[in-house]
Amino acid sequence: MPISYTEFLALLLQDEVARREQRKFDTLLRQAHFRSHKTLEDFAFDRLPGVNRALVHDLETGRYLHERAPFSSSVPAERARAIWPKPWVTALCAKG
Repeated sequence: MPISYTEFLALLLQDEVARREQRKFDTLLRQAHFRSHKTLEDFAFDRLPGVNRALVHDLETGRYLHERAPFSSSVPAERARAIWPKPWVTALCAKG
């Protein structure tokens, strides 16, 4: 069954938005100069047992960015370095 012109335009627009988001993500990753591409799904939490997994996933949402709260107030200083893995930064890049 053929689709209507309006449905075709909606699909075309969705495709264009997805392509632009992907291009933005690729640009952000390229500008970050990571040696390798990692995601939080690949992150080995078992190697860092002191890392609060819930906190990392909360930071992944980028909520503190929208609240304009500094990263340092969201995370205790002694844990900041341990939970600043490339996968987390990659996740934030994906959110734009």
